[in-house]
Order: sequence, then C-alpha cells, then structure tokens
Amino acid sequence: MKYSAIERALGIPQNTLEKDKSASGKALKKIINTFPWIVDVADKKYDKKEAKRIMMKNAVDKIVDQS
Repeated sequence: MKYSAIERALGIPQNTLEKDKSASGKALKKIINTFPWIVDVADKKYDKKEAKRIMMKNAVDKIVDQS
C-alpha cells in the first residue's frame, strides 16, 4: 500500500510517513506493517462494526492461506 493512500485514510498530511523519523512515526509504520488491515478500518472512519468485519475477514483469509 502506498503512503499516500495510508495518509489519506488516516487523515494525516501528505508525505508525513515518508519524512517522519520520530519514534512515533516508526511505531506507526510498524503497526501498519504488522496489521495492514488497520488502514481499512481507518478508511471506514473507525466504525466498530466495520472494524470487526474487516478484522474477522483478515483472520479468516490468513487461516485459509495456511491450509
């Protein structure tokens, strides 16, 4: 996923992720790298029902991929 799409979903200024070298910027990149579906949750305006659906779909997809 491109930084621009992530920044748009998170509602942060353009080029923030690319330029940010702070500890919080690095932590955010690690979270997104570990849980890329979290950007989809942000794109859905953090709706709890959508967040659960997205998380469960991701979990099922991971289980199916391992079979």
